[in-house]
Amino acid sequence: MIVDAIARYHELLSPEVAAESWDQLADAMRRTNLVFGERPICTVLRPYLLAPSEAELIYGAARLALSVLERALERIPSSDYETVLGLSPREAALARIECGFRPVETLARLDGFLTRDGHFGLVEYNAESPGGIAFGRTLADIFLELPVMKRFAAEYRLSSEPVLEHSLDALIGAYRSWGGKEPSPSIAIVDWKGAPTKTEFEICRELFEKRGYPTRIVDPEELSLEDGRLRAGDFVIDLVYRRLVASEAASKLAPDHPLVRAAEQHVACVASGFGAFALTSKALFAIVSDPATSTWIPSDERMALERVLPWTRVVRDEASTDWDGTTIGVLDFALREREQLVVKPATEYGGSGVVLGWTVDDATWATALRDAAERPSVIQRRVPLPTEPFPVVREGKLELVEFMADIDPYRFNGQTGIGAGTRLS
Repeated sequence: MIVDAIARYHELLSPEVAAESWDQLADAMRRTNLVFGERPICTVLRPYLLAPSEAELIYGAARLALSVLERALERIPSSDYETVLGLSPREAALARIECGFRPVETLARLDGFLTRDGHFGLVEYNAESPGGIAFGRTLADIFLELPVMKRFAAEYRLSSEPVLEHSLDALIGAYRSWGGKEPSPSIAIVDWKGAPTKTEFEICRELFEKRGYPTRIVDPEELSLEDGRLRAGDFVIDLVYRRLVASEAASKLAPDHPLVRAAEQHVACVASGFGAFALTSKALFAIVSDPATSTWIPSDERMALERVLPWTRVVRDEASTDWDGTTIGVLDFALREREQLVVKPATEYGGSGVVLGWTVDDATWATALRDAAERPSVIQRRVPLPTEPFPVVREGKLELVEFMADIDPYRFNGQTGIGAGTRLS
């Protein structure tokens, strides 16, 4: 039915409706400054549409995966974060800071792919305040007002999740769990000044202040710790919406940086907690994917998990493991089977260092595997990368262009099932 609904949406895009809708979309993005760096955040004339049954499929998969990943992390002593999860010593030191609330990942996102025949697979967990939530919420509001969408809504019942509002509720929930008593805590959105998502911070600030929470966008270098309070100039901070990721914090912030000390000393609530970084390690996927390292997973749960998470293993010399019932050597197998595999650094994000075996030649793949064996990395079984048509207006003409699309369920302070993001390429 969802395929038919999408086809009907495209039918409604007559030349006049398409032109009017595109102009309205482009104008609204200009007015709301929806850009990532200098690029408009959306270049297509249709949102990603989900049937209710598809939404429940991805939310159910997310709940299962998160439950297993968090139980896996609980079994790893924090002293083993370097050896088991592949964190650097500085990253591990940050991840060991006790945040004072649960779950440690206040805002998070699982990355996955849905095929319209009913299969959904997850490939990564971004547990550190992922970007895109405010962009997505603003875009949803814009799309619902487009002429084509109003015609579509006359035939189909539509809804979207207020994911930005969920974000604020999650942050305030973490602050209360941490022990914060201020009725309207002051919030600092903390990231580097040159971050390409700076316009998203402005959208967040506007909503937070509208809801009664004083908010500033703050570069880490503007922070100070004075008289037992975290400050940015004359602005006293109760709650940090931490947008800078722990890997960058580890490389750019000294151990005595005010933000780190504020988290350690519980001077301000820092959400997501630095400990969320441990959950982002793709080595966790390898642990739960391999029956040899996850004997604690019940058999019925494992059967369900195998439909959701791809086969994943840590890249190690002379390591042997199981592949579809056959014992294999990890590196020898990976060299032979590049068409079926992806190699990823264990703790990078944003696609950095990812090599898709079916897109490169043998020499490039061999080099990628040699590099992977020298730093914490995983190989992962290729998952279906679905494509579907999206309408695009080019030089005044409407075209249907095939895009690869992911669908990424969010988690808000432990709650899953109230929104997802999507990206096209």
